[in-house]
Amino acid sequence: SSLLYPILNLSATLRKPDGTVAWQNTDFVTPQNSANTGGHEFQQYLQQPELLRATWANVSQIVSGMLVDDLVKKN
Repeated sequence: SSLLYPILNLSATLRKPDGTVAWQNTDFVTPQNSANTGGHEFQQYLQQPELLRATWANVSQIVSGMLVDDLVKKN
């Protein structure tokens, strides 16, 4: 495909006041994630830079939601 999708890998750590790790996880979004639907062709990104911002905002929301879901399940 000529569509380009962002790949985002995000790690998060929740620490107790004494510095010990209470929760830690890493999750990622790739073109294979079903919610990552914002792929565009390279020329589209060049002609419409707002598409790039919207695409990154979408994958940021996806991966942060995945991390929050994991945190909720652990507690």
